[in-house]
Amino acid sequence: MLAAALVAAVRLYGQSPDPEVLQFVVTSDAHYGITRAAFRGAANVDAHTVNAALVAQINSLAEAKLPKDGGLRQSLVVHGLDFVAELGDIANRSEVVDSKAIQTERCGVMERVRR
Repeated sequence: MLAAALVAAVRLYGQSPDPEVLQFVVTSDAHYGITRAAFRGAANVDAHTVNAALVAQINSLAEAKLPKDGGLRQSLVVHGLDFVAELGDIANRSEVVDSKAIQTERCGVMERVRR
């Protein structure tokens, strides 16, 4: 039921030029809290910079054309997306808060909630 309501809301407020088409992007593993050794020629790049580059690429899709591959809306301009979903790890597991790894703390929080 919740999924149906979400799809209805997306179709009502979405940005796709065709109300019968749902356009979205799925990304994964933002890993805030880590630094990459190298990214696009730079050294010691934090996750914010990497994810900002991802957002810029997603934003550029509005002007991109879909490939001519026999798929739905082939060769047409994307225009807008209806939503973006972020899956996977948002924070880096090895990040330490108050001398505990985030994953360990999260497990402790869940144990307290169950009591």
